[in-house]
Amino acid sequence: VHFAVAARDGRIVNKECRFGAIGRSAVRQRSVLEALRLLMELARGPKTPVKKRALASNARVARSPRRKAATRPVAKARKPKPKAN
Repeated sequence: VHFAVAARDGRIVNKECRFGAIGRSAVRQRSVLEALRLLMELARGPKTPVKKRALASNARVARSPRRKAATRPVAKARKPKPKAN
């Protein structure tokens, strides 16, 4: 479903919503809700411009990088036991 609203100051907002196979009556209900949401958004007035963030030189990671590669502990060589006769 395609929606479009225009304000008196010239702002135009358009949106496409894909509701999936939920049935005609459900699509109609959700379309009305989305249309009212767009009208309310336009009635509130223009949004304040968002200040753009400077491009981060280092991306955030979930954990700090390791200082050295992970190694598995190596089992030491064992001396063979003498067989009992």
